[in-house]
Amino acid sequence: GGTFTGGLGVDNAGAAVTFMTVAPEILKVTDGRYNYDPGVFVYAPYGSYFEDPWWQIMELTGTIAWDPGQTGQVVGETPLGVTVIGDDISFDGLIEWYPAVGPRPEGNRVGVQITAPAGFPTAGTTFTYNETTYNWEDVKVDPLEYPTVGNAVWIYPLVTETPQSWDVEVTWKTGVVQTFTISVTTESTLNTPPAPVITSTDVVGPYIPGVPREFNISLSNAGGAYYALAIVDYQIVGVSMEDIEKFEYFPVAPDPDAGTWVVMGTRTTETYTDCMVSGVASVCGQFGWAPGGFGPFPADFSSNSLFRITFKNGQTANLPLTLTLKGKKTLGSTEPWVELATFTAAVDVYENVQITGTAPDYYLVGDAGESTITITNPDGGAPYGNHIEFNLTIFDAMLSDIDSAVCSYGPIVDFDILPFLSEVGGNLTGTLFPADGAFTVDAPYDREISCTMVFNTAKDYTSTSEMVYVVGTDRYVVATNTATAVVYTKPVISSLDLPGTFQQGVAKPV
Repeated sequence: GGTFTGGLGVDNAGAAVTFMTVAPEILKVTDGRYNYDPGVFVYAPYGSYFEDPWWQIMELTGTIAWDPGQTGQVVGETPLGVTVIGDDISFDGLIEWYPAVGPRPEGNRVGVQITAPAGFPTAGTTFTYNETTYNWEDVKVDPLEYPTVGNAVWIYPLVTETPQSWDVEVTWKTGVVQTFTISVTTESTLNTPPAPVITSTDVVGPYIPGVPREFNISLSNAGGAYYALAIVDYQIVGVSMEDIEKFEYFPVAPDPDAGTWVVMGTRTTETYTDCMVSGVASVCGQFGWAPGGFGPFPADFSSNSLFRITFKNGQTANLPLTLTLKGKKTLGSTEPWVELATFTAAVDVYENVQITGTAPDYYLVGDAGESTITITNPDGGAPYGNHIEFNLTIFDAMLSDIDSAVCSYGPIVDFDILPFLSEVGGNLTGTLFPADGAFTVDAPYDREISCTMVFNTAKDYTSTSEMVYVVGTDRYVVATNTATAVVYTKPVISSLDLPGTFQQGVAKPV
C-alpha cells in the first residue's frame, strides 16, 4: 500500500520486503469509501506536532465507519465521504468546524489516522507534516487511554479552502519513506461555526404598570467561534424613558456592585437613553461592559443576566424588543463590531387602570353633598382579581370635621366609611376595602362608587384615593386620584330687633 525508497544491501532489502508485506495495514481502513457516523463523539490526543503538552485532547463529532454503497450523514444532514485509495485519502462533502482546543486553533478540519504495522518498532520513526518533522513516539496515540487503536498517530489538517491537499511523509526507518496525501475535493463545503444564541423566556411579560418585573437574558456560545470581546445592544421600540419608572440590572461577581440592583444608565458600563428607531420614540442602550465590551467570549461561554423593569405607563400595543450580540476577534482592535446573534420579542405591558371622580362645586356645612369615584380597567388591563386594596386619605382633617360619610356601590348601600378612617399625622387615612377580600377588579371593569358626605367644618379638603396591588408582602400603587372638596359656612339670616311689637298703621324699622 505504499511507495518505499532505499533498501541497500541484502539485509536492508530483506527488511524492506518484509515491511511491504504488511504495508496495507499501515492505514486503519483498506481501500473503499467511508462516512462519518453522526452522533458519536471521539476524543483524540492533541499531538505535540502543534505544541506541548502532547496529551491534550480534541473533540470530534464523528468517527470513521464502514458504509458499503451508502452515503453517511453528519450534522446538517450533509454527507461527508471519505475515499481511501492506497496512500491517498480524500474527503468530499461537509467539512465540519471545530472550536479551539488547547493551543489548536479553531477552524474546519478533517481527521486521518496513520497506523504502524503490528510489532513494527517506531522508536526511530518520524513524519513530516506542514513543513515540520515530529518524532512518532512523541505524538502517537496513548496506548493506555486508547488500547484498541494500536500504534498510530492522528492528524487533523486545518481546511481553509477547497480544494486543498497536504502531504504527510513518514520515515519509518532510515531509507524507508512513505508519503500519504490528504485532500479535500472541490465537492466539499466548509461548515460554519455554530452561532451564539441569545434567549429569554420571560422578557415578554406581561408587565403591570407600577409593578417591577424581573426577566433573564441568557448568552451561549456552545461550540462556537472564539471572540476576544462581546457586547449586547438593546432597543425597546414605542416607549420613552418617561414611560418607564425604573430599568435595573443585577450584576454578579466579580462586578464591584454584585448583589445589588443597579439602575441602568447610572454606570458607564450599562447605557440607557431615549432614541428614535425608524421614526418611532424608543429607548436604546448597551450592556456587557459598554462601550469596550467583555471578554473573552470562548466556545464554552454561557451566562445569564438578570434585569428588572417597572413601567410607569400602560401600553395599548406590544413593544418590539431587539437584543443584538456583537463580537470582536482581537483585543484592542479598532475594527467594527461584528453582529453575531439577535433576539426579538414582543413585550406585553398591560393598560393602565384608572380612578376618576366627580364632586359638587362646593359643600355647605351641615348640608349633604354627593360625589362619585369611578374605577375603570380596560380590556387590556391587568386581571388584578381581589388582590386590590383601596385606600383613602383626607389631608389636614380630623374626624370631628366630618359629620357623616356613607358610600354605595353595587349591592353595598350606605357603607359608613368613617369607622375605617384614623387620625394619623394631622390627616384622616384608612383602608376602605382590604386586599384578598370581596373587592375584585378584573379586566374589563367599570364601577362607580357614590358617596354622600356632611361636613362640620368649613375649609378646603384635599383627598387622595389609591388602588394598591398586593402580592404577598409587596405592595404597589397602580392607580391614584386626587380631588379637593370646598366647604363653605352655611349662610345665616339674623335680626337684632325681631321679634318685637308693632302698632297698627305705624312704621317701624327692623
